[in-house]
Amino acid sequence: MNNRLVSETKQFEARIKENQERIKLTTRLPYLVATVGELIAPFEEEEESGSGMTKNDNKNKKKEEAKTATKAAIIKTSQR
Repeated sequence: MNNRLVSETKQFEARIKENQERIKLTTRLPYLVATVGELIAPFEEEEESGSGMTKNDNKNKKKEEAKTATKAAIIKTSQR
C-alpha cells in the first residue's frame, strides 16, 4: 500500500509540474509583429460653392490645409 501511495504522489507531482508549465506559457504576453499595409492621404471635403468665398480664397485655403495635413497609415498586426 505504501508503494502505491508513493507512485501516485509522483504521478500527481508530475501532473502539477506540467500544468504549471502550461500556465506559464498561456500567461505570458505574445509578441506582436506590425507591418504597414497602406499609406492614406488625408480626406479632402469639397466645400459648397455658395459659401461666399472666391475661387482664389478656396485655393489658398486648400494649399494651407495641404501643408498642415498629415498622412494616415493602416497597420496590420499578427501574433507570434
